[in-house]
Amino acid sequence: MPAASCPNDCNGKGLCYTVREVAALRLNKFQVAGLGGQKIMAGVQTGFDYNRWDADKATMCVCDPGFTGPDCSQRMCPRNDDPLTWDKRYCGGTTCTWEIQSFTLSDSPLTTYRIGFTDSFNGTYFAYVPLDVSADPNGFVAANLVATQKPGPTTSAGKLAAALRALPTGALHRVEVYPAGDSTATPAADSTRTFRVTFVGVGGNQAALTIEAVTGSGGLWYNPDHAAYNSAYPTEASRVVVTTAEGNYEEIECSARGNCDTDSGTCACFKGYSGEACQNQNSLAM
Repeated sequence: MPAASCPNDCNGKGLCYTVREVAALRLNKFQVAGLGGQKIMAGVQTGFDYNRWDADKATMCVCDPGFTGPDCSQRMCPRNDDPLTWDKRYCGGTTCTWEIQSFTLSDSPLTTYRIGFTDSFNGTYFAYVPLDVSADPNGFVAANLVATQKPGPTTSAGKLAAALRALPTGALHRVEVYPAGDSTATPAADSTRTFRVTFVGVGGNQAALTIEAVTGSGGLWYNPDHAAYNSAYPTEASRVVVTTAEGNYEEIECSARGNCDTDSGTCACFKGYSGEACQNQNSLAM
């Protein structure tokens, strides 16, 4: 249970725990950067029993996703790839690649799917997308289209991409979704729907998406056990998500091309750089 006293009561942006609780449950473990496909972590990495004299006396804040500092008063800033470090040396010695994950949906009629994305700040966000996988084209509406062309908005791949791009943080606003199989297959000839998600523009190695079929209708689900409405649908079986390529672009605060304003959580980019995380070089830096 959260302890009684922490600096400024964690400013309403975290919870107060004893150091014993933090050590045992790794409550302060979080990612601070990504380099060469490796996650750079802070906090307790492996849980253990801290039993010194101050174990149940000393307390500390465990901050909500996106906040940091002794009292959770500081906001974290966006992270991305340094635009000046583009070759293999900075991608773990291998070809630089965005994260690629894939999953297969059953050949079923209209079903609502809940897609969960967990960012490197440990925040999890959900998108809901209704798909008629048994009838909609996978992603290509004519036999002469090739796999490099983007799926149409009324295809399953197009709907999945739109849902992911609309997630509230905007981290996946460039994500691409394609059918992983034959681009010329018709719905009747393809009894499985495997989709490939490429995390374009998102630096670092990503947590696996979660894909669940959900039941119910509307935005709220009535839970008779608690006589209240829940904002999430009851879920059915999860779909397996496979990582086919681990992202190895850098994930650095303000892309190492700006300073983080911890009051606002925004990057002040150096001259010649732009973007939410200063990841774009728009002229030669002087």
